[in-house]
Amino acid sequence: PSASILAGGFFLDILFRLNYIFYMGLTINEMIGRNIRAERARNGWTQIEAAGKIKVSRLTYVHWEQGVRSPRADELRRLAKMFKVDIGDLIP
Repeated sequence: PSASILAGGFFLDILFRLNYIFYMGLTINEMIGRNIRAERARNGWTQIEAAGKIKVSRLTYVHWEQGVRSPRADELRRLAKMFKVDIGDLIP
């Protein structure tokens, strides 16, 4: 496939995701928080346990799950590695 087709598909995927987020009435931070919370629950960890595994404070971790703030890129990589998922599974 040509690069323009791939770029177009990527662009449409981003538009779809943003439209979904808008439709749900959630911010991107809230969507990321929901995904982080779901992965933590899937692993059976408490917030304190998850925060300790990636060496952040419990308050920072709670803020991520609540959508108060988003993890930085390096933190997203650590979260994905901890949960054994792709970063794309955490980002809407």
